Amino acid sequence: MDPDREPVGETGSQPSDFAAGTSRRSLWGPVAVGILIGLVYPASYGPVMAQVGLGRLVSLWPILDVLYAPIEWFAESSDLGADVVDWYLGLWGA
Repeated sequence: MDPDREPVGETGSQPSDFAAGTSRRSLWGPVAVGILIGLVYPASYGPVMAQVGLGRLVSLWPILDVLYAPIEWFAESSDLGADVVDWYLGLWGA
């Protein structure tokens, strides 16, 4: 074997099919987490505010106030935002 030549194949420096598939697969994890958070975070606002309205979770209010500040900003920023958030809270009886 010539020392100047690099080996080719699975033991060489060329990427294998497995490595290429692994990098694509590892991208789906963060994408799935981002989509899940993007859906669950705003959807959780109604049930949480309904619980707060019933007197539960009151001890967590300082945390919830910071956590849901973007949604509250959206509700206060425009009439459309207020209508959407009020409609959603109404679904939960909050």
